[in-house]
Amino acid sequence: LHSGAIITSRNVQFEELIFPYSSTTQTWEYIVPSATTTNNNHLASSPSTFTTHDDTTDPNIIITTPASPSQQIIPSPPPQARISSRLKRPPPHLADYVCNTTLNYTTPYPIKNYTSHDQLSKDQLAYTLSLLTDTEPSSYTEACKHDCWVKAMQSELQAL
Repeated sequence: LHSGAIITSRNVQFEELIFPYSSTTQTWEYIVPSATTTNNNHLASSPSTFTTHDDTTDPNIIITTPASPSQQIIPSPPPQARISSRLKRPPPHLADYVCNTTLNYTTPYPIKNYTSHDQLSKDQLAYTLSLLTDTEPSSYTEACKHDCWVKAMQSELQAL
């Protein structure tokens, strides 16, 4: 920092206790007087103390201050996460994009209940079933099992 040089290193180690830009850190503890009257005889018999650390002075010196018995040390609660009030909507550039989602409804009159392949010849049935059952492979491993897909992949690679 003092020389103004920037060093680039791939061996980066982050030390949380060593941070060159922060010169002082303070720990804040809130002391709130007791609002309720309770029987604190066990507290009154021994004086309570609390300890504060201040990094601006010598780090080896600990300052101990006696606290009165009517005061309690209450740690500050962690801040609560803020809930955003902003309206949530998809980005405008995706307004015309349609996602192929699965539809969760059933057809009241499925066509398979009203059609039959009984009147088709063997050739017509084979052709119809080949059209109905032909699916695209979902992985390279599946595509390699069929010659037609291997040829299609080779022609695509040659076109590049």
